[in-house]
Amino acid sequence: MTTSISQLEDALTTLTSTTTQALSTSHALSRRTRHLSTLTTPASETSSSLTQASTNLTSTLALLRDAREKFDTVVDCEPSIERLYRGAKEAAESRERRDHPNNIYNVPNDTSSLIDNKRYFNDDDTMTLATLNGTVIGLTEQDVYAAADSLEIIRDAHMYFQKRPKWTSSKTASTGLQRVHQLGVDGMCTLIKCHLLNAGPAIRMKRGWALKRNADDATIDSRGASTIATNTTFGTRRGGGAANPHAQETARDTRERLSAALQNRDLMKSVGEYEESLPLDTRTVRELRAMFECLGGNSCYLNPATTPKPEDIMKALSRYQAAAGKVSRTEKIGSGHYTRLAMTNIDTGYHHLNAYTEARRSVAYQSMQLFYKNLRSERKKEWDRRASSGGDIAEVESGELDSSARDAVRCLEHAMVIVAGEKSIYRCVVSPTSSHTHDTLKIPLEYKYALVASYSSVCGIVVDRVLDIIELFFVKDASLRNPTSKSAASAEGSGLD
Repeated sequence: MTTSISQLEDALTTLTSTTTQALSTSHALSRRTRHLSTLTTPASETSSSLTQASTNLTSTLALLRDAREKFDTVVDCEPSIERLYRGAKEAAESRERRDHPNNIYNVPNDTSSLIDNKRYFNDDDTMTLATLNGTVIGLTEQDVYAAADSLEIIRDAHMYFQKRPKWTSSKTASTGLQRVHQLGVDGMCTLIKCHLLNAGPAIRMKRGWALKRNADDATIDSRGASTIATNTTFGTRRGGGAANPHAQETARDTRERLSAALQNRDLMKSVGEYEESLPLDTRTVRELRAMFECLGGNSCYLNPATTPKPEDIMKALSRYQAAAGKVSRTEKIGSGHYTRLAMTNIDTGYHHLNAYTEARRSVAYQSMQLFYKNLRSERKKEWDRRASSGGDIAEVESGELDSSARDAVRCLEHAMVIVAGEKSIYRCVVSPTSSHTHDTLKIPLEYKYALVASYSSVCGIVVDRVLDIIELFFVKDASLRNPTSKSAASAEGSGLD
């Protein structure tokens, strides 16, 4: 019994000693753990900081790369824009050398550009020659697209620097971008004007009438169009056969014909010897659309200092508006114009719309002017032929008066066709609705007004010319029955004789 108790005491003593050692070892391990934690915590924090720094460096590198690309925008985009500008200028100079117009609103001395093989109707100008660094190059369709893309890139880069005005180099970079952008805008406007001038009148002779007049000087090209010359005023050809089915119409016949056309909603098919036609080939249409889309809205401006305010544009456009009842003659009868308002080149506030307006006004006016001059010339020849035949003077004068009236109506109908043709050009390449990415809500209101004003200006020059023609008939031609009035009108002069 005593032995068992001693053994238990020894075992308890051993257990106590072991527990004490275990506690001592546990405390030591705890101290070492805390020491190790103290050593590893800074390393973890440093690793986290390094990770964050790496992320920041990557983001900074991306920003620096983006900034470098923006700073290199001028160097990257200037060659394509300069190529377009030089090509457009060379094309414009080539057209000027070919046509030699004396005045944009008067018929040139050499009207062969409108009626021979070198007329504006040609579609074979698929490449415009230009020089860059002394090397002859060809301005292709891809060059136009590249320049349009470059202008978009320049606008993005300019906006990038506008958001960072505190950068020291932002002002210098913006100035360079504005210079190249203006060069591109000038080049595109020049090319737009050149294309629209080269296109010629947006009309062609009706196919049936052209076939009847095939024996005359009028010719038919491969597309069924013809020159805008007209050789028969009194309705008969030298070889017989009527070229104009309305040549002997009376005023009543004309009213009935036009009234019936209005009721059948086919007015344009019943008026004039010509019909509307789009004179642009597909390549030119694509180029013009690309340029108008690129410059649409306020995209033709980059420098905030030169960008007109919407209220300034609206105020400027209001100067060209006039109530119908307040439009009166300001020019001499027979001078070729009716009112000074139509003679003024409109400033829409957008460079590309100004180029469109100036080009199409010139072409439309020349088309109307040449048509009228050919009618007048043929009528004078017929007058001389009839007067020399020894017939009754009163009958000859009466026939001349009736012919003059019919020619005035023909000019009015021809003007309607010209306006319809100009509408086809406007809707095809100028109007924003021609774009696949068209969004009416994104078009500024002042730009819509500018579009309407530009098209109205083109149509206005035609209407202005017709008003002068009609009034000239009443003042001068209709005075043939009254010798006194005739003498007074002749003394006043028509400006076209």
